[in-house]
Amino acid sequence: MKIPLIITVAIHLLLITTPASAEVYKCVDKSGKVTFSTKPGPGCTLLPGSASEKGRAPSKINWKTATEMVKRLPCKKGGTVDEFLTKKAMVPAVEDLDWHTYPRNDGFEVERFLLLNNRLKLQYKWHVSFDGHVKPISGKAVGITERQRGN
Repeated sequence: MKIPLIITVAIHLLLITTPASAEVYKCVDKSGKVTFSTKPGPGCTLLPGSASEKGRAPSKINWKTATEMVKRLPCKKGGTVDEFLTKKAMVPAVEDLDWHTYPRNDGFEVERFLLLNNRLKLQYKWHVSFDGHVKPISGKAVGITERQRGN
């Protein structure tokens, strides 16, 4: 009798501590072990009250696709944003601090950092919404990103 109570409490705690926009899945493996996750997988079902259950269609955009979308953006200087920044990182005085992607309530923030002369941090930042719109949000990103139609 204690096991169902423990599972119920665990579900409620997970739902309380998970952001309101998150999708929560109950997963049961082949041996019957129950786990909870924000990522779907084999044997997983979406719990009632999750984001998709509240009328929002599940997003196909995740941190990895958000990063790839930004990397493939056309650059004002020719080629893609990733190609331009990779070339810039090859300059001896520049250290490449790589790509970083952070979740936000309405999508993801994607950044590329370069360190110039071990002192000056060059930050290129874009916002990728869950519906796939990409917008440069730092001055440096605006300066290199080719303006897209409809933006």
